Amino acid sequence: MARPAKTSTSVFSPKLLFAVPVICAIIALWLIPTQHGLLERHLVDKNWGRALKTLQELPAKDRARDPRRYALLEIQLERRLLAADDPRALASLLARACELAAPFKFTPEFMQEITALLDQSQDAEAVWKLLEPVLPQLPVAVRASLYEALVKKALAAAKPVLAMQIYAPHWQQNPDVATTLRLVALTRQAGLPALGLRAVDEFARRTGRPLVRASPRLAWERVTLLRETGQPGLAYEAIRELMTVVEPADRDRLFGLLMTTARESDRIRELLPEIQKRAAAQPENLQLWQMLAELSLASGDQKTAIAAFRQIVALEPNVAANHQRLAQFYEWTALPNDAFDHYLIALRLREPAAIERLIALAPGLYRDADLAKSLADAGNLIDRKKHAPFLARLEATIGNFEQAEAYYLSLVRDPNASVTLLTEYSRLLMDLAHYDRALPVLLRLQKRQPEDVATLGELAECHFRLGDYTKALALYQQLVRRAPDKATVEGFLTLAESMGELAVAADGLEYWLGRHPEPTARDYQRLAYFQGIAGRKEKLREALQRGVERFPQDTTLRRQLVYSLSDQGQFSAAADVLRAHPELRSDDELTKFYLSLLLQAKRLADAEQFVTRELTPELVEKLGLIATVAGVYEASGNWQSALTLYEKLHRMDAANTSHGLAYARLLVRASRQREALAVLQRYLDPPTPATHELAAQLLAATRDFKRAAIHQRAFVASQPEDAGRAWGFLGDILSARGDKLGARVAYQRAIQEMLRSLARM
Repeated sequence: MARPAKTSTSVFSPKLLFAVPVICAIIALWLIPTQHGLLERHLVDKNWGRALKTLQELPAKDRARDPRRYALLEIQLERRLLAADDPRALASLLARACELAAPFKFTPEFMQEITALLDQSQDAEAVWKLLEPVLPQLPVAVRASLYEALVKKALAAAKPVLAMQIYAPHWQQNPDVATTLRLVALTRQAGLPALGLRAVDEFARRTGRPLVRASPRLAWERVTLLRETGQPGLAYEAIRELMTVVEPADRDRLFGLLMTTARESDRIRELLPEIQKRAAAQPENLQLWQMLAELSLASGDQKTAIAAFRQIVALEPNVAANHQRLAQFYEWTALPNDAFDHYLIALRLREPAAIERLIALAPGLYRDADLAKSLADAGNLIDRKKHAPFLARLEATIGNFEQAEAYYLSLVRDPNASVTLLTEYSRLLMDLAHYDRALPVLLRLQKRQPEDVATLGELAECHFRLGDYTKALALYQQLVRRAPDKATVEGFLTLAESMGELAVAADGLEYWLGRHPEPTARDYQRLAYFQGIAGRKEKLREALQRGVERFPQDTTLRRQLVYSLSDQGQFSAAADVLRAHPELRSDDELTKFYLSLLLQAKRLADAEQFVTRELTPELVEKLGLIATVAGVYEASGNWQSALTLYEKLHRMDAANTSHGLAYARLLVRASRQREALAVLQRYLDPPTPATHELAAQLLAATRDFKRAAIHQRAFVASQPEDAGRAWGFLGDILSARGDKLGARVAYQRAIQEMLRSLARM
């Protein structure tokens, strides 16, 4: 039979088994810390990283229990863990700090942390951009300190412009005297004083009161800013306005600045009356007089400046600098004598600077004796070695030639003596007629400056004075080649002419004229003279032609050219040159000469045209040109006009043989032989070759060959120029008379004379 099953009995009851896990869970919960506790444990252990992580994982309800503490703690932990070389993380943290601090209105605890972050940041501009939108939301006290911290950081980073830009919004929100002064200081540091001036003016505008009333301190600052921005005129006005509200002591101090701005803005004249008034009220106030002198000088009122310095000299008569300044004023106002007097006083008072001015003023004042005495009394003030050249000149000027020469000798012994010293010494010796001693000095000068024209001139004169004319002439020729002054050329010409070197004189003068910018008509006359005396006819004519081209109105040159061309047989060219003479119709000699040139040039038509068109009968008679005009008519074939004029001349002066013969000759041409013989009869006792010739012609024309032969033989015996023609006419007369043998002899003689004339040609 089956045994009945046993009932199992458990050691632990089910309740116990359930309770054990519950108890373990409770114990575990008690032993494991909470997030808050863990955070505190990490803070105690200074485990900042885990603390920050735990804080970030902290539930919102736990943070809500103490939000200020947790927000501040987060900033602190983040700052502790921030890497020093990570500017981006720093900027991010700064932004986070501002975000966390904003709900708590940036209490001091938060500001302390933010400031610490600012100190840690190196990029001031980035920090400013980050905080710029936040700052206006801050309380005034907090905002001011933060702005100041940012400004200091920008300045520390050498960014004054950024510092100014940072502070400007703060000033806009709180434009009082202190913030305005701070902004002005920042604009100066940024090199932008104009912005500071704008801020001061804006401050005054917002106050609605004159700046000098609202803030004298800012009014002072505005004056400085106006000067710094180059506005001295406005600065002057600002000082004027400021002086009305400041204390007397400050007013006197401002007056000096007022004068400075007045000088800078060229308004110094406006202050002169006030300064003069002050000086007149305090005549013993040396400072005022000095101020008046300086301001008067700056304003260009030299008269007032001189008057002020006279007062200064009166107050301090033994101060050399005062006399020196007053002398300078006199010198500047063209009062050299007064200046010289005060320079002398300054030198007596041992002012060495007066020496240079005395030396500079001495020429032209004729006070060399006063200067020499003062310099002699100057003792060691004067550097006699330095001023030896001037002392030498001074001694020479006052006539102390021995002392002057001694000075020069001591100076020129130096082989490196200046050209100026050598030149002065040589001139002194030349003036003293010590030519033998001047010659070596001049030769030394020539070696130093071989191209110097003045030295060559002095050397040429020295050789001339010593009688060495050949060397003198050679040097003068060099001088003329270098186009010296007219005096040197005159010396050369005189010397060459006296030595008989006329060709040399002509060549030298011609060369000089070709390079001289302003020759005279007389220069060309002299050139023509030298060329003519030297026998250079072609060059004579060329010189005169050049002279007439250069000086067409010079009548002397034109006459000389006409005579030269006429002498060379160029009658037509001579007539053309004379035609332009301005006195041709008023000078009877010139008119006669002109007509004779035309006749010799066979320009009969031109001669007759000139007579008929340009000479009226009244002018012909006034100038005594009747015979000349008659000769022109006769030469041009106008027999009737010539006959009329010669008849008039004959009636006026029957004793004039030439007129009578011409009248008789024209009567023959007019077939009025009997009248011609009647006229001729007057001139046959005693007869002349001309009357014999004309008588033979008249008698032959009237077929009185016997008497004609007698007169022709007498004419042939006078040896006329055209002897061949004269013998031929005698042969004609004898042949007409029937004396064939005599005619043959006369013709043979005519042939011989013609052959002889051809042989001479």
